[in-house]
Amino acid sequence: VNNIEKDVTFFLDVSILEYEECNFHPLDNTKTIQVKTNDCINFLRSICEVKLINFKTNEITIA
Repeated sequence: VNNIEKDVTFFLDVSILEYEECNFHPLDNTKTIQVKTNDCINFLRSICEVKLINFKTNEITIA
């Protein structure tokens, strides 16, 4: 979030696109937040480069 230069690349497993929503533990695992997958990817795009990786084929695409 503090990456002002936007020089970080965030890799996501492409299978995340199979789900409408995804869950995260913010900083610790005592709570869980649920967000729409597209909203998550859009947020990540706003702070860094996002790439999707297919671990079956090792193919990488830009999200």
